[in-house]
Amino acid sequence: MSTRFRIAALLGLLATLVATFGLLGCAATPRTYPGYSTPQSALETYFASSLRRDYSTTYQSYNQAYRDRVSEQEFVSHRQQASALANYRIGNVSTLGGTATASVTLTFAAAAGQAPRTVVVRENLVDQAGAWKIRVW
Repeated sequence: MSTRFRIAALLGLLATLVATFGLLGCAATPRTYPGYSTPQSALETYFASSLRRDYSTTYQSYNQAYRDRVSEQEFVSHRQQASALANYRIGNVSTLGGTATASVTLTFAAAAGQAPRTVVVRENLVDQAGAWKIRVW
């Protein structure tokens, strides 16, 4: 075999391996969104960010329909004026296909002249292209 033939054969083999492993790597790696890959993780991201008063992250936890209607600036401004979340506990999370529901116990900080307030809410979630988001409407 000539040197040119060996080099061409090696380059061909290398190109085939790169293409094969590249395609396999893309197919084997699902599209994931840290913090939103499961309904439970989406709820944790949502409530933990609210607890930290990181309302930009809280806003990103909402589904697209909500974010299309309410700007981030409006949302953050409203949240900064509302009672601060002091604690949360995520209860049962039920998933059915691309939707989920969860029961969450929320405790809000005491406002002027008032005691802390605890409520139980039901959160609805939807899977949007691999990312679980809080559904409002």
